[in-house]
Amino acid sequence: MGALWSEDYEKVFGKPTKWSLFSEDEEAYEAFRKTIINSPHYVYDKDKLPFTGVKVYGYDLYLLKLTIDQKKAEGKKLFYIKDETPGLAKVLAFGYFNKNSQLFYLLANSLIRKTDFQQKMKKDSSLYWPVYRLQAKSEIRKCDADTKDEQGRALQLELFQPEGYRMIEDVDCSASLAAAYALGQEADFTKWKGMDGKTLAETYPFYSGSYSELIDIKTTWSKLRSLKEKPTPIVEENGTDKLSLFNKIITPLIQHKEKAAAKKVAHKRKELTEIQCFLIDEGQSEKYSARGCYYVKEETIKVFAGAVLSTDVSSTLRYSLADYQRRSFIKEHCSTKKSKYTLKEDYYFDSADTAALYVMGQIVEGLSVWMTIDGKSLEERINEEVY
Repeated sequence: MGALWSEDYEKVFGKPTKWSLFSEDEEAYEAFRKTIINSPHYVYDKDKLPFTGVKVYGYDLYLLKLTIDQKKAEGKKLFYIKDETPGLAKVLAFGYFNKNSQLFYLLANSLIRKTDFQQKMKKDSSLYWPVYRLQAKSEIRKCDADTKDEQGRALQLELFQPEGYRMIEDVDCSASLAAAYALGQEADFTKWKGMDGKTLAETYPFYSGSYSELIDIKTTWSKLRSLKEKPTPIVEENGTDKLSLFNKIITPLIQHKEKAAAKKVAHKRKELTEIQCFLIDEGQSEKYSARGCYYVKEETIKVFAGAVLSTDVSSTLRYSLADYQRRSFIKEHCSTKKSKYTLKEDYYFDSADTAALYVMGQIVEGLSVWMTIDGKSLEERINEEVY
């Protein structure tokens, strides 16, 4: 037959075309070809594994990152403490400050160090309840490896000696207490560093100027250093014994003054039933003001709606169980608009002492500070009425 010429080939099979990723356009093909030819050459070191230098983080840090991302999405400004002292469990704790409640929160999934110091902190009655709550919201970090025998488990646990723990919930406390609890040693709020490099004092006026938290916590550590060993109060794990805890530890702060005042006036009391009274800050700042009705026989007091509670608390009250209960009361029964704590409805207190503590933010003798319309204290007014 002979060889087929190109013209004959095209008649049978059609005109050949060049394949291109883009189109049949010759220019597009050439442009793509030049891109491939001109691409830089990549050379890798055959002596190294592909993932050399890549760090894989454990499950603990994964959980912490999830929590951090969530708080950032909520607009929280985060602060952290990082400590990698050799021989000690690593610390990577995060927290944030709530400007409305003026409370600092230790963030869930923060990695903290457990030492004997946390137990020692509880020997100060003002720190007992906050530390108890912090301990209830933490757990030992789990071993990554699956160990089937006790010997293998013991080897794995050596990785966490001294023990490292993880917070399982956000816990509100002071920034200084959170720092000390996370590090397992004396510390204060200056340990917290912002993600932008700024300190708490540089970020929030609450921690700068005349604020006394730094002074208070240094005084607390000084007391702990000189504290003699005493048995630690026992509290049921389920928290059902809170009232007995209050009686054992905080009673001297509140109740003994009420009982003393009641005994002092009992023999002179006349058949008084109700006494209208008020409590007003006489300073220029006018931090608090309240009106109420004291019921003589019951020794209780009703504080009327609209009472303004102090946003500050005294150093002797701060961090105590009574302070925690006061803050819980404010969250439930007060409006916090315009940076004021305003009582939303009438509330009955079991004593004048407790009512004064909640209004003034300090430990006082209630019968001495609640005043009557004639300018006398409740104590003076009751003593005037004799049998």
